[in-house]
Amino acid sequence: MNQVVEVSNLTHDYGEVVALRDLDLAVPPGITGLVGANGAGKTTMLRILLGLLHPTEGSVTVLGHDPE
Repeated sequence: MNQVVEVSNLTHDYGEVVALRDLDLAVPPGITGLVGANGAGKTTMLRILLGLLHPTEGSVTVLGHDPE
């Protein structure tokens, strides 16, 4: 089965603040929710998946394409 989203070793920092560190994630087709504490990096991850931010390290594919 193909994954809708694949994230490998995703890291993003804003200077001294690290929003995401070494995130690995595979999202299969279907309904998915994203839940976490404030400051956990949810918005940063979504911005990277949309191509609005570039990861500091790691790789991301959405529907088999690089969002950059």
